[in-house]
Amino acid sequence: MVRKLQFTVFFVCILSRCLSQNIDSLESLLNRPGDTVKIITLNNLSNIYFAKGNYAKSDSFATKAKAIAEQINYPLGIYNAYINLNSIAWSKDQITLRIDLLTKALKIVEDLKRPDLIIESKFRLATAYRDYGFKAKSRKLVLEAYTVAVKLNDKKILRTTLRNMAMRYADDGDYAQAVKYYSQTLTDEGTQNFAVANSNIALNYARLNKFDSAIYFHEKAIKAYEKLYKESGTSLNMAYLLTMEGETYSKFNDYEHALACFNRAIKWHKEVHPNPRTYAYGLLNISEIMLKKEKGHEVNLQAYQRQILDNLEQAIKIFKTGERYPNLLRSYAAAREVNMLTGNYKAANEYAGLYIVIKDTITNREQRAKVKELNIQYQAQEQEQKIAQLQKEKSANTLLIALLSGLLVISVLSVFLFVSRQRLHYKNEKRQLELTALRSQMNPHFIFNCLNSISRYVVKSQVTEATNYLTSFAKLMRCILDNSKHSMMALQEEIKTISLYLELEAMRFHNRFSYTVHVEEGLDAAHIKIPPMVIQPFIENAIWHGLHHKPEHGRVDINFSIRDKFLVCTIEDDGVGRRKALEFEKANASFNKGKSYGIQITKERLNSLSWKGLKTSLKIIDLFDTGNNPVGTKVEIAIPVVTGE
Repeated sequence: MVRKLQFTVFFVCILSRCLSQNIDSLESLLNRPGDTVKIITLNNLSNIYFAKGNYAKSDSFATKAKAIAEQINYPLGIYNAYINLNSIAWSKDQITLRIDLLTKALKIVEDLKRPDLIIESKFRLATAYRDYGFKAKSRKLVLEAYTVAVKLNDKKILRTTLRNMAMRYADDGDYAQAVKYYSQTLTDEGTQNFAVANSNIALNYARLNKFDSAIYFHEKAIKAYEKLYKESGTSLNMAYLLTMEGETYSKFNDYEHALACFNRAIKWHKEVHPNPRTYAYGLLNISEIMLKKEKGHEVNLQAYQRQILDNLEQAIKIFKTGERYPNLLRSYAAAREVNMLTGNYKAANEYAGLYIVIKDTITNREQRAKVKELNIQYQAQEQEQKIAQLQKEKSANTLLIALLSGLLVISVLSVFLFVSRQRLHYKNEKRQLELTALRSQMNPHFIFNCLNSISRYVVKSQVTEATNYLTSFAKLMRCILDNSKHSMMALQEEIKTISLYLELEAMRFHNRFSYTVHVEEGLDAAHIKIPPMVIQPFIENAIWHGLHHKPEHGRVDINFSIRDKFLVCTIEDDGVGRRKALEFEKANASFNKGKSYGIQITKERLNSLSWKGLKTSLKIIDLFDTGNNPVGTKVEIAIPVVTGE
């Protein structure tokens, strides 16, 4: 059977416990006071009568439930009534009505914020769109439902999700994946879900041309359903399952078994459970098989012409009512072929014309759906932009006040940092003077640049960027404040500080460069001590003199390792190199030449550092490619290992 006939559990699976209830007992509840109880009872009765094939009573109870629920504004009652009315529309092949009902049902549960029912509604609606031929819309809804189901992490709902994901893979032609997902749902033995899952596995094995596996699972499905029918009277899907098996036999040219299945399905429709759609499929499939047998000279088509055409006319009438355009195409094609083979060329030509009209209808409908979907997306995007603009305008004053307050705090913090650093006393007076000079040179300049960046974000109303930058900047100021109290500090604190510095510079440069900070495995960064702020000036130099002049995306890598009794730090960039940087800076008089002063002071500090007779060393290496073109700079600092708690 065509892919659109693939059974959707959401539309037809009725809770088995409803069937075991006594209908008279339920109807007696209708006389009890309380509208909510009455609505629930009416919806349950609608379910039960639908499962037993009494669509008129099912429709009546669902309609009453909806009317009362709307009167007392009971959303869940309205939702369940819509679901029941959708099942009735499904039995009548009223696809457009199904889509309308399910769209309303989805809106209700979205307003109620019920993720379980949102998932269920999206799957139902996805199936309706799939049956209508809108595959893209159907897939979108299935993926949305799957995302909600994963977040919800409910086993039962995930099982239902797997079924619908299997349908999606089948629609996309990935039948092996469809079998895989359907197989994961074979956990409800003795239920309709179990029977239908076996049938769907069989269908996809048939699509994979695995005949034996397909027939095996078809038989499992039919036996499971026969048992279910005997135990509970559930009769809804037997004709469907028989039709599916007949399709498989027909695909593998076993026409006798195929005809037997289709005739059983038609008999079930007439004697047990009416299902016009399945009946029409049976008539169409029998007609197509008779045509195939005629081509194989197994039958004389003249003898069966009237019967085949009668079957096709009945099928066409049902398919027209349900707007089953793909099956109308098959029916018109078969009717044309019968008339061609029997010499009735006028009728054959009429059916050929109808075939072309329906084919054009399908194509035009798909195109209109695509255009409509694009318009909806455009309107939604336009509305979102308007809302976002209004929100920006509304929060502008609040944001400005918050940022000004933040800037005031930062200014106070900066002043406090400067005063605190002036009060520090070091054992080595030379180190104290050099450290003070370095910080006096670096921090006001750096703070000014950071405040400039925050100001730009505020002017551009980039709220998120401004907030992130302000947060990182405050953290860096705190680190600098804490570190300035000590002549030596833990390596891990220095790494934290330079990481914050790199983060801020990357944001200020609009992520024009990337960076890594790597610590050799086994290196105890918590206990190794180094003087504060001996690494940062070289990183700043790499960014401003190496990467700043590079038009492409740049990179700077910082590595810490132990070599003999030394902590070795390397700062390597892929910038323009020192020689070209000097040329750029000579050509641009406005470029801040004072940046190199921090490097000179740091060099002198490093020269004065020693520990147990070991002296600090500094190497600056220019990097070149094979053509002797500069490709960056590498700085290597070796500091004697100092440990302590």
